[in-house]
Amino acid sequence: MQKVADDEWIKKMVGLGSDGASVMLGKNNGVVAKLKAKQPEILGVHCYAHRLELAYKDALKKTPIYRKLDDLMLGLYLFYHNSSLNRSMLRRSCEALGIPCVVPTRVGGTRWLPHMDRALCNLFKVYPALVTHLQQVSCFSKFICHKL
Repeated sequence: MQKVADDEWIKKMVGLGSDGASVMLGKNNGVVAKLKAKQPEILGVHCYAHRLELAYKDALKKTPIYRKLDDLMLGLYLFYHNSSLNRSMLRRSCEALGIPCVVPTRVGGTRWLPHMDRALCNLFKVYPALVTHLQQVSCFSKFICHKL
């Protein structure tokens, strides 16, 4: 591979595509702004796949069913993430039902749609075990509260 001089590569650069974060496309301190100082013709482009995902997420945020789903997914994730006992009991429910155990995963991050897809697939895989475990927790809570 041929070695390129330090500033020679920037003279050949015509554009930079990114996720749209201000660290990349910021007008004052973004990477594109710093590159433009050396190559004024460079063009910074907000990736259309990222823009589409952001638009999709913004549109869904206004939908009540999405907010309920998002709250449910976060609640399930935290319920099992914050308690080794709950994770253990979910595993037992999975074993009793003969299904592979997958603990609910968090939804979010820069690639939101794939995270939501993975979290929903995991939820559907263990749904019968989740229902069983949550019913057990509910019955136990009612029993304890009734005793008090």
